[in-house]
Amino acid sequence: MGHEPRIILFDLEFFHVNWGADLGVIFCMGWKVLGESKVHIESLWDTNRSDELDDRELCMRMKAILEKADLLITYNGIQCDIPFLQTRLLHHGLDPLVPTAHKDVYYTVRHKLKLSRNRLYNV
Repeated sequence: MGHEPRIILFDLEFFHVNWGADLGVIFCMGWKVLGESKVHIESLWDTNRSDELDDRELCMRMKAILEKADLLITYNGIQCDIPFLQTRLLHHGLDPLVPTAHKDVYYTVRHKLKLSRNRLYNV
């Protein structure tokens, strides 16, 4: 008998998205395990860091959380959140995330609805 899959919904917030993740900084991740009521926040300001923009410890925490999932759910995470985190991990000399099943609901919205914009706000 298998276990109940652990599904994690998450979103990252970061600075310098238009400049690239090699110059950017992740400042928080909101996440929730599907079926549980508690929403969690991992924040740059709750870490030990060498300077105000050092997101190394935060990246390590996020990696540990996300790698416990059987499935990740995001909104535009395939194009944005996952590549940004992968880049930040590599920037800090850390191993990238292990491949995990991923459902990005942005693509569901894009192909199943006809909105003026596919931004989460519009959805």
